[in-house]
Amino acid sequence: VYGKNTNYLAMIPRLRDDRIKLFDDLGQQFDLLNMEMQVCQCQSLYETYIMIAT
Repeated sequence: VYGKNTNYLAMIPRLRDDRIKLFDDLGQQFDLLNMEMQVCQCQSLYETYIMIAT
């Protein structure tokens, strides 16, 4: 469904709740603003999450 040119920033509002649940499940605490500013560093995590979710 999602290609390699996916705009991860555009996905943030839609994925925010699921992202919080995902990180809570991992036992991690993330600051959302910090995560949004560093989203390019988290693409592999998004890609893994998307593969699991789709």
